[in-house]
Amino acid sequence: MTDPPRDVYRPARWIPGRMPGIAIPTIELLPLLITVAVLAGLTLVTVTTPIAGRGDYGQWLMTSRYYLGENVPDYRVITALPPVVPGLLAAVRVMVPDPVAALHVINTILLAGMGIGFYLTGTLVLRSRWVGAFSAVIGLLVTDRFLELFAFGGLLQAASMSCMCLSVAAFARAGREDRVVRRWWLLGTVAMALAAFAHVGTGTIAVPTGLAAAALSAIGLRRLGWQPLTLALLPLVVAVAGVAGYWLLVLLPASADYLTNPASLAYRGPDRLFSVLLSYGPTTIVLVVGTAAMAVGAIGDIARRRIGGYLYLLAWAGVTWGTLALSVVSGAATDYPRFATLLLAPLVVAAGAAVMWVLARVAIGLRESSRRIPGGILPAAVLVATTMVAAPLTVGRYERQVGVYQPRDAQSLTAAVEWLGGGLSNGEAVLTEVRDGKWVEGLTGHEALFSQPVRYAFRPTEWQRSRDADVLLRSTQTLTSGYVAAQFIGRTGPGADGVPTELLLRANHGGEFVDLLRVPTTETLVAGDGPTVAAATLVPMRATQRETDRQASIRTVWGQSADPRFSYTQTVTAFRDGTTLRLIQSAPDHRLSTELVPAFGIAITSLEIDGSEAIACFTELGGSEPCVRVHATQAGARLTAAPDGGLRAESGSSGRIDLLITALTAGRASTGLGLLEPMDVVEGYNVGAALLYEPDPAYPARLHRLEALGFEEARAFGPYRVLLRQASGSP
Repeated sequence: MTDPPRDVYRPARWIPGRMPGIAIPTIELLPLLITVAVLAGLTLVTVTTPIAGRGDYGQWLMTSRYYLGENVPDYRVITALPPVVPGLLAAVRVMVPDPVAALHVINTILLAGMGIGFYLTGTLVLRSRWVGAFSAVIGLLVTDRFLELFAFGGLLQAASMSCMCLSVAAFARAGREDRVVRRWWLLGTVAMALAAFAHVGTGTIAVPTGLAAAALSAIGLRRLGWQPLTLALLPLVVAVAGVAGYWLLVLLPASADYLTNPASLAYRGPDRLFSVLLSYGPTTIVLVVGTAAMAVGAIGDIARRRIGGYLYLLAWAGVTWGTLALSVVSGAATDYPRFATLLLAPLVVAAGAAVMWVLARVAIGLRESSRRIPGGILPAAVLVATTMVAAPLTVGRYERQVGVYQPRDAQSLTAAVEWLGGGLSNGEAVLTEVRDGKWVEGLTGHEALFSQPVRYAFRPTEWQRSRDADVLLRSTQTLTSGYVAAQFIGRTGPGADGVPTELLLRANHGGEFVDLLRVPTTETLVAGDGPTVAAATLVPMRATQRETDRQASIRTVWGQSADPRFSYTQTVTAFRDGTTLRLIQSAPDHRLSTELVPAFGIAITSLEIDGSEAIACFTELGGSEPCVRVHATQAGARLTAAPDGGLRAESGSSGRIDLLITALTAGRASTGLGLLEPMDVVEGYNVGAALLYEPDPAYPARLHRLEALGFEEARAFGPYRVLLRQASGSP
């Protein structure tokens, strides 16, 4: 597995009268050439794949604006992010002003950096260019984890991973020398520091990994004396001090919330990490083969009492798995699937070494059978064959991953965003969806208000903004405790002064709010001496709200034009820090029945009823079923299963239904008690425009609600519609 110590170029013989030329590379260059060819092919794939509006690319475009002196949204704290990638992207944009082209350039740089990082790790740690080439091909083509970073825009992690690989490679190379060669120590130190300044999560592993690699090399060179080693290690000590200071003073205070996400453990926990690692067969094979090869190789190094390449890989893997174990044991609520690439990286290199070990045994067998193959031809053939087989599978999977993060019409989206950027006043925000909001902020610097799952938002400010965007985009009024919520999605009556209708009940499930039950007015029936009527046919009278430190409620009153004495009221109450929502329906001297119907896109999978109490569980989400308990407190009331899969509550003769609806699978709350009005959100965030997707089935209802708040449709860009608030100027 070690390359022969021969020059990579044969000397060119000079003949008088002829121009000297470059000699043809010898076989030693084949691994590098194949690696470069693979990187060129992958670069072609990524460059020809649309990048506008995809995943997190708009977010990094926005951060680069800060370093270019351009405006950025006020709520964004750019200095809380590691500066390497935003600064590099800003530098690229100076030379390549077009933002989409600049993103392609930075993508190409980081993809090449990752491939080169794997190549150098195999080459310098295990002293074989072929191991380096196999490491690059296995990492980028056989596994699916590393290329996925470029599908959704994981640029910070990609940059940090590349630097971490280079750091380990440089320190290992330093340990191979017969003397202290400071340039390798300096290169390893700089690469380790860059990894720390590129991505917080990866940096917390890159620094101890780099220190472990440096320690192994120092132990291997202890025969040279500690004085020259101390001089070589001095820059490393300074770098560690600088990184520690930067983390303690800047990054850690701003990143503490990354370990306290309310929904991470339920939706992005350790089980999700192993599901990701084992979901793709080739990645699983690399995981198993790499682990076995690393273990066997490390045992061999220990048996020989030498600091071999496998000990570097073992130390690297030990730091990564140790960090994961510490996170799991301590219950850190972080994004565990992001560990996938970190866990795989040393195993990818070990798997490359395992392939070369097998090929070496095959070559020996062929030589003994008198069928000798020129050196380098066998690994080259296997490497090319692996590339040819893996490339279509990996590229196809990459394109499917891109499809998940790709906007529905990138060209129309970009046109709409640019039009908004040219017309909105400074400080005006744009209401939109998360996949489009990051592109709005990246291209224009205007603040975007969008709702995103709690598990993908790691700061309280983002949780608050998501809640408010959801209120504005989906409701006419919202009541929440942080654990349960009542969201009215309709309104009856003139404009914003109408009575909120169509109640949607939501529950916190593992830290994430989930739509569970609807209370349709068509299924709420009022029976008296006359004919039975549905609440949907009643006349809205008024709506009142009440909010105290301990609870908040919304009360709506309905009547009948033919009977001025008739009154039907519905009151919804949420309690501070409470997992229970109270729903009261009342019609004196009448009998009431109402139905709780599963929300759209979800079904009741089990329903247990015991007289006045029922427990309903719903379609599995985040690895478990959300469940609620419904308890009818009114004497004589009863609960029954509805024929259409819902839950029916009947008042008996009391004319009153009093239900306590409790979330049984709630996680930690991301927001607190609140009674939220859409108009307050509009004014609080200075929302001047909305960017919506017209083919969305929810578009007509959203348009109707926003029109009641003073928005009107201004322009169409393909399937996208731009709504402007009437108080805003039109571009």
